Amino acid sequence: MIQSLLRALELLEYLKEPAHDYTIAELADALQLPRSTVHRMLQTFCESVSWSGMSSPTPTS
Repeated sequence: MIQSLLRALELLEYLKEPAHDYTIAELADALQLPRSTVHRMLQTFCESVSWSGMSSPTPTS
């Protein structure tokens, strides 16, 4: 299995919870990964959304 892909899927599982805004530290602790790894994964997700032509969700007030 590809470990990086499994980690990314785990991260997405946490992010699908709509009622919670996680910090990088919380995600890193939950996934038992370094904060820098979680940050790079999130950055990659954001860049891929931008690259695909989809717009990122706009926060609501």
